[in-house]
Amino acid sequence: ANLSAETVRATKNLDDVIGTLAQNFSEGSDYFKVLVSVFQQVLLAGDHKHLDNFYMIVPALCLSWVDSSLQAKSLMYKANRARECYYTDDGFAVGVAYIMAIMKQGGKFDSLHWFQCMREKLMADATALEQQKKAQKAKMEAKKAKSGSFFSSKKVDETTEEDE
Repeated sequence: ANLSAETVRATKNLDDVIGTLAQNFSEGSDYFKVLVSVFQQVLLAGDHKHLDNFYMIVPALCLSWVDSSLQAKSLMYKANRARECYYTDDGFAVGVAYIMAIMKQGGKFDSLHWFQCMREKLMADATALEQQKKAQKAKMEAKKAKSGSFFSSKKVDETTEEDE
């Protein structure tokens, strides 16, 4: 075929583009990996030093997100008692995981041992709360036993003195 050099080059480019599209969007492609690799090329190559320690703020962000979510959930139930409604929000967790994957900071974040520390703190808080409940229960039972009769001990003493 008598094709010009530009036409041959254009068809080669078209073949390359179609091949890339077929490879990237074929069944079984991991689109998350594709997105991560695209953003990694931009963020890891450019001047983004301010994100080098992103993993360090993740614990604070998580605690703030949990507080905000619990508050939103409780307000939703208070405002919508008559209607059936559901609460869900996984965008934050997915977003943080995505940024951590892009920045290749998963290992650095794991070195903080934050999940382990939070588990230990929550268990300690639960134990302290359980002990506090037991102490309150014992105090209430003692108070109930002390004032268990119809008259208080002071009133019994006063009545006994008057009778004598």
